[in-house]
Amino acid sequence: MSYKNLINKSLSTAFKLVKDLAEDGTLVKVTSNAFDFNASAATTTDAVPITVKVIPLESTKRSDDRKVITHSLLFRASEITAINKGDKITLATATYTINNVIRSDRFMFYVDASKEG
Repeated sequence: MSYKNLINKSLSTAFKLVKDLAEDGTLVKVTSNAFDFNASAATTTDAVPITVKVIPLESTKRSDDRKVITHSLLFRASEITAINKGDKITLATATYTINNVIRSDRFMFYVDASKEG
């Protein structure tokens, strides 16, 4: 057995062991072909939804901006090919925007995502 298969099997086991701590989420990867600088938005976008298992690690509110809630999230890389700043993740009824990809390797993605609350 290769190390890659061993690590993927171990990650599958870990996600099963955390049970209800891992949430089902929908990642929407947004790709854009053009940007309108006047409107500060993408002019043409393609949204591709992907169902993923997510482990929310921590939630913080900064003292200077109490309306923004930031979550640190953990994804398995086998479910997602890539994750970028600006992609959206929906957990339960809340939609978060990916702000920062803290760590990404061939097996896991660790990201910060935020929403206005």
